[in-house]
Amino acid sequence: MIESGHRVPDTHLVDRDGKHHALRDLLDRPTLVIVFKTSCPTCRVGLPVYDQWRRYEPAVRILAVSQDTPAVTDEFYEELGVGFETLYDEPPYAMSNAFGVIAVPSLALIEDGQVTWSTYGWARADAEELETLLATRVGSRPALVVADDLPVFKPG
Repeated sequence: MIESGHRVPDTHLVDRDGKHHALRDLLDRPTLVIVFKTSCPTCRVGLPVYDQWRRYEPAVRILAVSQDTPAVTDEFYEELGVGFETLYDEPPYAMSNAFGVIAVPSLALIEDGQVTWSTYGWARADAEELETLLATRVGSRPALVVADDLPVFKPG
């Protein structure tokens, strides 16, 4: 995944109606990009936890990027009980390639067109660190709830 300190690559995503959107046009505020695939077991662990970060909207945009179709993604969201703002990275996965995504889920916090934090896979410590960063951005206290039965680490 693209590392902290790098500028966001010029790339496009597609909405559920097939309309293309330049990622840079969506970065009008701090934005957390979460790249995932519905067949990924690690995404099943992380996405329900990441869904809690929607409470920081609209100050922080939480943007999920699915590598699957809208229909498959909708079914996945319903199964997990999550509901992110979502765009799609269609094959050949131009956005994922531009960001150097090697595993999913991959997360990048983008501020002022620059990646300020990134990770991939699931790690409880990463989720807690990002929770603190997001809470700080909105002047709130960290309040992430992570179920005790979730693993401390699960590679993507």
